[in-house]
Parts: sequence; structure tokens; C-alpha cells
Amino acid sequence: MRQPFSPTWAVSPLAFPTIVTPYGIAAVIIFAAVARDFMTKAQVVLLAMCVLVLDLVAMLFVRPLLKWFGMPLALLGVILAIIQLAIGLQVIFRALNRMGVMKLQS
Repeated sequence: MRQPFSPTWAVSPLAFPTIVTPYGIAAVIIFAAVARDFMTKAQVVLLAMCVLVLDLVAMLFVRPLLKWFGMPLALLGVILAIIQLAIGLQVIFRALNRMGVMKLQS
């Protein structure tokens, strides 16, 4: 049974690092710190708020979208994971080749 939306979900321990990442908070703090005037700082905060609103809209409409695009997105995720694995192995093998541990055929 599906539980109704609860505002307490927004402050759960899992919501913070997923919705507002530490990197995002650090970027907003740095951009606001280097901003010279109040208008630029306000633009940085407004841009951060726009990103949060877009996150909210995406989360509200994810269920209908996954109903139609769930399988193609899962397939795309598997394909991208395989590509990422291949690139990672290529980086490792090239590093081993440059260190002289392993010789690779070109």
C-alpha cells in the first residue's frame, strides 16, 4: 500500500545527501562568497532555488514517466554501466602498460 506524501520525508537522513548534495552546498557557498555585490549573491541563491524546484518537479512526475519509460531507462542504465566498466578497465590496463607491469598489443 502506498503511503501518502509526508513533509517529514524532506528532512529524512537520506533526503539531504540525495536532493541537496554536499558538493552542491559547497558550490553555492563558494559562488556566494566570491560574489562582489548583493545582486550577484541573490542570483546565486535564486539559481540554487531553481535547481531545487526542478528537482521537486522531477520527483513529482517520476512515477508516470517510469510507468512508460522504466524498461528503456533500465536498459540504458545497464548499457552505460558496461561502457563505464570498459573505460575503467582501459584506464587500468594503460596504467599497467606504462608502468611496465604488463605489455599490451596495440
